[in-house]
Amino acid sequence: MQQRLGDPSKRWKFSGDDLPERKFWKEYMKAYEDALNKTSTEWAPWYLIPANHKWYRDLVVSRVIVKAMEKMNLHYPKIGKKTVRAELSKLDSSDAPPKKSMLFSTPGVVDFPAPRPS
Repeated sequence: MQQRLGDPSKRWKFSGDDLPERKFWKEYMKAYEDALNKTSTEWAPWYLIPANHKWYRDLVVSRVIVKAMEKMNLHYPKIGKKTVRAELSKLDSSDAPPKKSMLFSTPGVVDFPAPRPS
């Protein structure tokens, strides 16, 4: 609150209601702590992220996301040659030329060239 009052660029955050509410600060902090402790679980944890500097906040959030995704052990789907040929034959039978977005490149899977329009 002192920063809000001392820095003209932060005064817009100050409200007259802040002063009487200040005496409840310890109770607010206890309520936050209780809520976080009772609702954070191993499979759905809460993270307390410092937000004083946006670049650091973004770094911490991105690390949390990366670690969560690494635990998921995600992989590209494996699609066999037979399935790819079947999908490409569907494209051959349509009148419209294939869209580039319909083609894909997946590691470990043989890519087939786009069928040429007849």
